[in-house]
Amino acid sequence: MHEINEVNAVHTPYANRGYVNTIEKPMNACVDWFEVTFREEFNFQKIIALLGMNFDDFTVRDFGKHYYKQSAVNGKIMILWDGSADNMGVHVEMSGQGCRQYELIRGESFTWSDFFRELLPYDIKVSRMDLALDDYTGILNIRRMYNLAKKGCLLVPRVNVAKYIETIDLKTGETLGQTFYIGKANWIVRFYDKLQERLGKGLECEHSFWNRYEIEMKNELATNVFKYLCSEGSDVGYFVKSFMKTKIDYKVKHKTDSNRSRWKTQPFWEKFLNDVEDIEFIKKEVPYTVEKSFNWIDKQVLGTYAMLDIAIGDSELLNQYSRAVGRQKMDRQKENAIREFKNNEYLQKSLREYMYQVVDEDRKERNKGISKVLVSRDTKYLNADKKAFAAANNKDFYV
Repeated sequence: MHEINEVNAVHTPYANRGYVNTIEKPMNACVDWFEVTFREEFNFQKIIALLGMNFDDFTVRDFGKHYYKQSAVNGKIMILWDGSADNMGVHVEMSGQGCRQYELIRGESFTWSDFFRELLPYDIKVSRMDLALDDYTGILNIRRMYNLAKKGCLLVPRVNVAKYIETIDLKTGETLGQTFYIGKANWIVRFYDKLQERLGKGLECEHSFWNRYEIEMKNELATNVFKYLCSEGSDVGYFVKSFMKTKIDYKVKHKTDSNRSRWKTQPFWEKFLNDVEDIEFIKKEVPYTVEKSFNWIDKQVLGTYAMLDIAIGDSELLNQYSRAVGRQKMDRQKENAIREFKNNEYLQKSLREYMYQVVDEDRKERNKGISKVLVSRDTKYLNADKKAFAAANNKDFYV
């Protein structure tokens, strides 16, 4: 059984920008919506750079949405900031077309798995993620699925209702589109006619048949799935099927047994799911470590701290103040991280040696009248040793 443990894999129909795709043809998997909030003190220019995009390609506007007051737009990619409440951070929204646009911007070598791993070190919240399977031959029949649901053959634990929407031509009675919704607050599965959707928008399509089976996930579930998909070897197509197997079951109605959970699964549903396993949704906290906190402080905070130190002119007072306020914000997670750090002599020694090295280099440069530190913090702090550390401790090294 696969676990989502808070911590990849797309082959899109538009471009080869994704994960390893184990779904047999003619089905493809893709990331079809992505929204993420950076909760750290970043300006929107830094987010644009972090995304690997060009600032000049964005149009800056004095209005936004989602309670943000300002925005910058590049096609179907939007960055929002200046929230109406404190600590709203900077929000990035990529619609389905925005995801395709981003793949083209990043180029042939881009994969969503690599991109997600690039975001892991930051304090982020994924507020929405849509993952989809594209069916080009009719492996599932949406109307049949709806009709079976009406007969009581659709079993979805803790979900009591579903919704079916059909668009028809009033002159001919022809079906112009259909969508079947199943889900609840933090997840919705949509089965819909993608071909008719595109034709209805006046867009060309190279396929004669195209259904899309899509999972929309929000908030904590979206963040958990994002971290799960960062792991090596994960696959979006496999995940979508596993999610559906965990949440949805089509049953063959029994003539005498009223307990639907004992009914046999419909053959078409078994064929669609193949041999995928259930995914167990277990929240596992990513380990909170001293070294991870140090790296974050080193990269994001020390510039501001140095400014305060110089401005106040009393390093000892600033240090005492930081300790007094910081200790009030200590929790059990941080206390556990301290204990683990103090019990690891190797890590203590490595961190101290790095800090002494930086201070010594800075002192030498100051003696020359230069205040620039030449030590590269991103490359010299434990990077050369982290493989050895991981091997010595037989566990992952979180930076």
